[in-house]
Amino acid sequence: GVRRAAQGARCGRPVLSREVRRRSSRAVVRPCGATDTAPEPDAALAASARANQDVLGFDANRAVKGTADIDEASALMESIVGDDEDGLFSSPGILRDSVLEAKWKMQMSSSERCSSCTPPSREKRKALLDAKTAAALYAPYSTENVVRRMMRYANARRNLALFLSEFKGEFDNYDQVLANNALGLSPREGGGHEHIHCSLSHITKGESTFIFAKYYFGGDPGAVFRARLYRVLLNETCERGVLEMRIYRFFEETESRLRACNYDIEHTDWTEDDLYEWLEGCEVFWERASSKSLRFIGFMEGGGCTVFSPQLK
Repeated sequence: GVRRAAQGARCGRPVLSREVRRRSSRAVVRPCGATDTAPEPDAALAASARANQDVLGFDANRAVKGTADIDEASALMESIVGDDEDGLFSSPGILRDSVLEAKWKMQMSSSERCSSCTPPSREKRKALLDAKTAAALYAPYSTENVVRRMMRYANARRNLALFLSEFKGEFDNYDQVLANNALGLSPREGGGHEHIHCSLSHITKGESTFIFAKYYFGGDPGAVFRARLYRVLLNETCERGVLEMRIYRFFEETESRLRACNYDIEHTDWTEDDLYEWLEGCEVFWERASSKSLRFIGFMEGGGCTVFSPQLK
């Protein structure tokens, strides 16, 4: 027993007591003849699945039987780790290993086992190092990927705060109209533009922040022809911190109440139930021109969209 313990210590392997070995379900031969025990792979996966059942919300008995369930666990854990508003990163004991991570750790552990104490060749060491590095980089819960997700989130939050600080106030296209007039272009059919003024103000409803936009012609605040609500959302999947802005319209009854008070939304009773679903396919994406610039560039996927206008029947 002493000789075996000394051999195990030289190989860097812990030597279990005789009582623990007796309780083992099976034995694994370690280098230099040292004997250790290891749980069945399915048992390890099942234990991890049971530990995560309350957090992930899927069947632990099913989770160890197929890759589809492992992918489901991975997707759910991605959504949990990606949003740290509840402090999952800083609360020990809440976020346990997922089924996918347990499997990854077992594969990494098995790849480290060798059949003898003879040092591997340089080529084999390099191959093992490359495999371990690749596995560490692409593991969903590796340090690199966790930090990458947190950096994307922080970048998007920073861009959102900057964008909202600039996206408010009064805007118009008067200079564009003057340029059209100088070229002899009349509005619409004449190839020119009408003088349009846009007023943007921030509105808070519950936990949601909207941007109220009203548009009017000719610099006359009483000639409002369009009212919209915008909601700007974080896009954490993009490294550049691109923002997504969704466009909402009011129901006709709510629009009538707004029209009656000249679109003074601060003195109009409304809730989110007074809004249609956002105009899907008409989302506007805003990308910061550079990390040192205060300028944002707006674009639409597909180049734009077509919306029916009640004013132009």
